[in-house]
Amino acid sequence: NARVLMQSPGTRGPLSAPLAGAGKGTAAEFRATNARGRIALVERGGLRFGEKVENAADTGAIGVLIYNNAPGLTSGTLGGAGRIPAAMISQEDGHQLLSLLRSGAVTASMNLDVVSETRMTNNVIATLGGRTPRRLVIGAHFDSVPGSPGANDNASGVAAMLEAAHQLRGIVPELTVEFLAFGAEELGLLGSEHYVRSERAGTIAGMINADMVGVGDRFLLGNSGGDLRLFDFATERARAIGLSFSTTRTGASDHEAFERIGIPAVFLHWSPDPAYHTPQDIADRVLADRLDAAIQVIVQVARSRIPSL
Repeated sequence: NARVLMQSPGTRGPLSAPLAGAGKGTAAEFRATNARGRIALVERGGLRFGEKVENAADTGAIGVLIYNNAPGLTSGTLGGAGRIPAAMISQEDGHQLLSLLRSGAVTASMNLDVVSETRMTNNVIATLGGRTPRRLVIGAHFDSVPGSPGANDNASGVAAMLEAAHQLRGIVPELTVEFLAFGAEELGLLGSEHYVRSERAGTIAGMINADMVGVGDRFLLGNSGGDLRLFDFATERARAIGLSFSTTRTGASDHEAFERIGIPAVFLHWSPDPAYHTPQDIADRVLADRLDAAIQVIVQVARSRIPSL
């Protein structure tokens, strides 16, 4: 059982070749592995799917199987057009293949039938006017991956954003606040990348991203860029209202698109979620107190005057 990684090319019929294990698929691991002309077997984690597949292609592999680093099967995207076919398999199947490799040579077969087409998606925007035209974007993506209902990833983020908008109604904040539901995040941040290329980007002061804020036992605030102004202010406000949280350095969500063009951002996230990208990501698992922590941070930041911005 396997799932094609989104934006992978197909195999144009069955593809069979010797299997080569390459750890987590880093460039160094591929340099140490004879993957040329072979199908690479790598574990999920450490790098993005697209980076693993690029590393495989760079060393001459003709296909990639990525096995899950948690029980069961999940979905994912390469984040851009892949050079060689790539698919996800379960942790159990990955471990079985590794066991066979330890005993000798293994031949693997892939047969990926894919459709590549252009489809329409949307960003949905609502604005709360402030005292200045400079804008604070509060964002959350509304798409999910195939096979997953997407309750935590990311209906939870959209719910937190909408409740924050409800709590902020009737006030006139210092910064104009733009509430933004992004499309196509799971395909490679396409909605947020499109937005930051628009003429609106020039007036953005900062961005708060709520992604997977309904499940987990660790509340995380983080970002991926070098500009810590909004991150520092958000963590200061979170401490001031008594929230318990940890900090992280991570991209792979819509805040990264903003940080790439120099806009300060903060990422709100609860971890871990064992049902991430699975059919078990359902509404019954989303916890109100997790949502509330994210809502409080959003409201506290949005209604404040942020001196550094």
